[in-house]
Amino acid sequence: MVLQFHLKTTLSSSPTEETKSIAFSPNGSRVAAALGNHILVWDVATGEVECKVPWQNARALSVIWVQDTQLIAGFDDGMLLTATMSPELCVLAGYDPVNVPIYFLALQPEDHTLSASDSSALLAIGGQDVAINDGPYPGVRAAPIHVKSIPRPPSASCTEVWVTSLGWVDRDTVIVSYRNHEVLTWKVRDPDPRPSSGLGAQSADSAGSVSPDGAHFVISNTSGVFDLYSIRTGVHLASLSLPDSEDKVGPCVFTHNGNAFLGAVGDHAKLWDIKTHLGFYDFVVGGRIVQENYNHNDDVFRIAIVSISGLISVYQSKDVAGS
Repeated sequence: MVLQFHLKTTLSSSPTEETKSIAFSPNGSRVAAALGNHILVWDVATGEVECKVPWQNARALSVIWVQDTQLIAGFDDGMLLTATMSPELCVLAGYDPVNVPIYFLALQPEDHTLSASDSSALLAIGGQDVAINDGPYPGVRAAPIHVKSIPRPPSASCTEVWVTSLGWVDRDTVIVSYRNHEVLTWKVRDPDPRPSSGLGAQSADSAGSVSPDGAHFVISNTSGVFDLYSIRTGVHLASLSLPDSEDKVGPCVFTHNGNAFLGAVGDHAKLWDIKTHLGFYDFVVGGRIVQENYNHNDDVFRIAIVSISGLISVYQSKDVAGS
């Protein structure tokens, strides 16, 4: 693939508050960030803050978009807020599905089942770390229903469990990575959810990513490299890192329709080709959080990278030669 990236805009966030999560709206026109005790939403075209979603004194930890005008945010008091973008911001619903901090949110695109992770497996929810909620999304003004919780990984025993990422493989399956435990897939529609397979990866602190077709999973490991897996077979396909680099690898995300992934390495970020396993583009900016977006209508790829200082750099590109 031949790509021509340019810096579209730089979004300024609070220098005193750490950005915990970012997300593009489906059409790429907005970026939302979990920052302090609120969610900030920027207009990508102007770089201006469009609106602010506050919630009392709780810290915002996670954010996803349901549609171009509707988002969901998770807070450290266990609250989920659903808000819409309109001439005047309207909070549609607020509810407490797990009563513990919600660090991760993942929306199943086919039937809009929402999964929320508390990340710490507190005894307040019976030592379980992922809750599944069926929701009337998009656009319906009603709270999702808590359906079931996923048990701790079988290898956890009495040790602490800490979720590092959560994503959907298909409408029936979620994949969860755990710090110091293997990455597991779970069949969430089963009456008694059990892990259907494991990738054997020992996750570091960073989040992993599922490819859009649910075929691949990439995550940084405790050895400081990115591991690429086939989800269907569990086969480890490649370990990718920068030559002679001792920088710590961080979060990663699939991009370019699953043909590549973006990984944060030290004070910059890099794109790797999934088929060739070769790096092909460098971003000279450090990344604590990375995110991507592709809009089929304008055929534009977008990448957002949150630097150590908290600046959010948004890049745009087109595949000028096809892929």
